[in-house]
Amino acid sequence: MATTTIAFICCIVAGFGLALIFIKPKNNNQLSASDSNRKLAEVKTNAKTDALQKQLDALNKEKNELLTQLKNLESKGNATQSIAQQEQIDSLNKEKADLQKKLSQLESENKDLDKRLQNAQQGKVDASASDEIKKLKKKISDLEEEKDDLEEDFNDKLKKEKRKLEEQKKQIEDDLRKSKKDLEAANEQVQTLSVDLKDAERSAELKKESLAFVKEVLTAKATQSGSQMSKLYDVIDDIQDIILEQLYPWVLECLQRPEDSNENLHDHEKYYFFGALDWAATSRKKWIANKTAIAFVGEFSAGKTSIVNRILSQGDSNTAKLPVSAKATTAIPTYITGGNIDKFQFVSPDNVLKQMSKETFMKINKEVLDEVDGVSAMLKYFVMEYKNSNLNNLSILDTPGFNSNDSEDAQRTIDVINECDALFWVFDVNAGTVNKSSIKVIKEHLGKPLYVVINKVDTKSDRDVQQVENLIQRTLSNEGVSVQKFIRFSSSDKVGQKYFDELMNTIKSVPRSNDTSGYLKDVQEWVNDLVGLCNQACQESISKCDASDKRVDELFNNISNIVDNITDDCADCKNDCEAASDYGTYEEKWFRDDVIEFSKSEYNSLQYKLKAICNKQYAISNGVINLWNENFLPYKKAVIEMLSLYDDKGTNESRNKRITEIQENLKKKIKEFNELK
Repeated sequence: MATTTIAFICCIVAGFGLALIFIKPKNNNQLSASDSNRKLAEVKTNAKTDALQKQLDALNKEKNELLTQLKNLESKGNATQSIAQQEQIDSLNKEKADLQKKLSQLESENKDLDKRLQNAQQGKVDASASDEIKKLKKKISDLEEEKDDLEEDFNDKLKKEKRKLEEQKKQIEDDLRKSKKDLEAANEQVQTLSVDLKDAERSAELKKESLAFVKEVLTAKATQSGSQMSKLYDVIDDIQDIILEQLYPWVLECLQRPEDSNENLHDHEKYYFFGALDWAATSRKKWIANKTAIAFVGEFSAGKTSIVNRILSQGDSNTAKLPVSAKATTAIPTYITGGNIDKFQFVSPDNVLKQMSKETFMKINKEVLDEVDGVSAMLKYFVMEYKNSNLNNLSILDTPGFNSNDSEDAQRTIDVINECDALFWVFDVNAGTVNKSSIKVIKEHLGKPLYVVINKVDTKSDRDVQQVENLIQRTLSNEGVSVQKFIRFSSSDKVGQKYFDELMNTIKSVPRSNDTSGYLKDVQEWVNDLVGLCNQACQESISKCDASDKRVDELFNNISNIVDNITDDCADCKNDCEAASDYGTYEEKWFRDDVIEFSKSEYNSLQYKLKAICNKQYAISNGVINLWNENFLPYKKAVIEMLSLYDDKGTNESRNKRITEIQENLKKKIKEFNELK
């Protein structure tokens, strides 16, 4: 269409030029007419030129817009559509070049026409130009009509091209949207795969670190004192068993109390028995001996380990910290105490203290420990020593807590909390609740002072913190749990220092209750006293049994004499009865009963014998009654008392034998303990 328009313009210009060349004025009137026609033709020519220039500018503008759209489309990466657009651009560029070429020709012809017009104005025109002008006017009119038709066709085609381009643009945009959606999905998939890859890499790294940790644990060497630690533990266990499994039941038996009953035990007896646990704990763990020992417990994520790390890092941010985690994980009880140098150690299940490098410890976190199956089968607890002024004369125990996911961890906490002088229970102020199961454990197992630490107070207003403190205080009070003090804490650098100072002042004010340095000596002296008391009781039993034997013998002799007398009286009575039966003469009578006839002397003798028999019978009866009441019953009582005394004697001898064995065993084990410690 652009080519047809250019041809149309060229025809008009060429025809107009020919007309000017051959015009020759005949007179002034004709010249005026020619001037008018010339001016009219010039105006029309200029008008046509301006119109064409506007159309060319419009085409250039549209072309530029298309180029811009194409560049935008190309920037979005649609290669297929960009090729088609490039072809359209090439076509438009070719048309532009043709138009520029035609425009150059038109400008050249205009110059030529200007020159010829000047000649015409000077009268240098032919006479035949007038007819030619008429023809040209008609031709111009035809051309104008043709131009209008061409313009209409051009506009129609242009609209179609626009619609086509818009459809193509819409299709491209749809394709771009689809491609963009596919690209977003691909990006999401790439991100997911990237996260999975990072997780896999992290898991592999954890496994690698876990293997390194396991390797060091399995190949760790015992400390200089750790090689004898297992033997020391065995001796401590033996001494504890002697006190709690042998001596304690023996005392309860002597006091005639039910087994496992602590009623009516004297204070010194409670000291010997209950103190055995404290003594055993401090003897096994020299790092808590003769120091104030405290334990931190709390629910998951309450921040107890972070508090310990705050104590460790005070004044030294490069200090190796305890492992913490953002999730509930397996934890190992960790003892931290002061020392001349930093030491990293652990106690194995066979109770051997072994060394661990600082590098390995600093790589350990709770996720690494989680990767190790049966970590408790490899170590019982960590033992750390730090050159830190905050730890002077102080031992800190970081525990898994009562509400750990692992019941074994909870039991570990229960086993060690009473080794300490005080328990610090850490609460997250954002949780604001008290776990009922933890309260139950506290009430059943804790025998030491309790302090409550409300952590992360910088995340709440003072009013909210006070409300949480009131709730915890009310809950514990209703459960009958006594709290020594409520302490607020924050690890924030802005406000944490004052809370840190308050916590450390409270810790340093905790009184020591586990000084067991003289415990074994006290127990041994007490057992020696018990042995002396048992020996005395045995001697008293022997004396009582001897006296009882004598009394029984006396009563038995009395009974024997009385029985002999009764026996003699019975014999005399028998003889008298036999003699009485010989008195009188028996005579048979025919008509009356037979009779026995006595002489007077026989009769008197018979009466005497009968009276004697009656007296002896009475004496025998009285003798039997007296034998029962005055001799046999006391004898029976004496025999029962004697048997009881002999039972007591046997019991005392048995107890004396047992306490003597306990004394010997205890003496032997204490000697071994003193040699090993």
